[in-house]
Amino acid sequence: MISAAPVSQKVLIATEAVVVLSGDPSTRTDTLRTVLGASYVQPADRRRVDGLLSDFRISVGRGLLTVPAGLQLGRPFSADGPSGGQYSFRLPAENTACTDPTLSALQGVRDAWIPLPDTLRIGREWSDTLRAVTCRDRIVLRVTAVLRFRVQRAAADSAGRVVVSIVRSSKGHLAGAGDQFGEAVSIEGESEGTVVYAFDPAAGRLIHAEGKTSLSFTLTSRRRTQAARQESQVSITWLP
Repeated sequence: MISAAPVSQKVLIATEAVVVLSGDPSTRTDTLRTVLGASYVQPADRRRVDGLLSDFRISVGRGLLTVPAGLQLGRPFSADGPSGGQYSFRLPAENTACTDPTLSALQGVRDAWIPLPDTLRIGREWSDTLRAVTCRDRIVLRVTAVLRFRVQRAAADSAGRVVVSIVRSSKGHLAGAGDQFGEAVSIEGESEGTVVYAFDPAAGRLIHAEGKTSLSFTLTSRRRTQAARQESQVSITWLP
C-alpha cells in the first residue's frame, strides 16, 4: 500500500541534451546541460504541491553551468491538480511564461511528480495526461502529453532493500504561435520518451529515475523554416 501521509521531498534533476537545428541559414549542433534543485511538500490528498526552486543552472557546449539571466533562485512555487495526477502551476502564473524565466525553469520538476496507485503489483498499468505551458524563443507553447505507467519488476538493490521499478512512457505534442522580433512565427512539434523510476515501498518514496526523451519541432515564419531535433538524457535523485 502507498502511504497517505504528507510527502516532503528534495530532488536534484540533471539533464543533458543534444540539439540539432537545421534549415536557413545552416545546420548547427549544440549540447545543453541543466541542473535543477528543488524541495516540495505534497499533502495527504496529493491535490497540491508547494515548493521552493533552490537551484537552476544551464550551460551550452563546454561552458560553465550558470544561472540564466533574469532568474532569481529561492523562488516559491505552487501547483494544483487532481489527487495523484498531473499538476498545473498556480505560482508562477502561466501568463508569465515569457516574461519570467521561473515557469520555464520549473518544467523539469514535473518529471519528479508521478501518480501512484494505492497498491503496486508487477504488471499493473495506469495512465495520465499532462498539460503544460512554457516559453521558447519568446513564443508561448502549450504542451499535451499522454503518460503511461507500468510496474516492471521488484528486486533487491546493492543496499539489500527491495526496490520497485516503474516505467513511464510518454508521447506528446506542442504548439504555439506569436510575434518574434516583429515577425509572425509558429512552432509545432512531437515528443516521446521513457523514464524508469525506482520506488522504495518500505519508505514509501521514490529514490531515483533515469530516462531518455526526444523532441522534434519546426519553427516557421514568412522568411524561413527551421527544424530541430533534441535528444535528452535525464537523471533524477530524491535526496534523504
